[in-house]
Amino acid sequence: MMRDFYLTLHFFGLLMGAGSGFALLVMGFVLPRMADAARREMAIGLFTLRYVSYAGLLLLMASGLCLLYPLWPAVQGSPWLHAKLAAVGVIVLCAGCGVHAMRQPQPTAATFRRLGMLGKMSAAGSLLVVMCAVQSFH
Repeated sequence: MMRDFYLTLHFFGLLMGAGSGFALLVMGFVLPRMADAARREMAIGLFTLRYVSYAGLLLLMASGLCLLYPLWPAVQGSPWLHAKLAAVGVIVLCAGCGVHAMRQPQPTAATFRRLGMLGKMSAAGSLLVVMCAVQSFH
């Protein structure tokens, strides 16, 4: 019963994290085509969506730990699980750098470029996490 609850939370976190992360990735390709003033305003407006993505990541990690705890003895030797956890670490590192970048009072063009790069790295990490999860728990 609790496993179903944690799995539901996990998928809700995936919806929040990956859904907003994917939207941010797409916007990262669209923003460079916009006029400078509009691009800056749109990029600042997307900060809220980044925080939704980070909240989803926190929910994913918390529910993932709850799901993993009873299975740990059986899966701890899985190289797929270790790869998944390493990819989660990359995503967390990107998120931490992103939060730090967004705390600047006057974000510069370099800040937005950095956020775009971090978003692309997070998207690649997310893809790797899903692929490794499928193999790890297959």
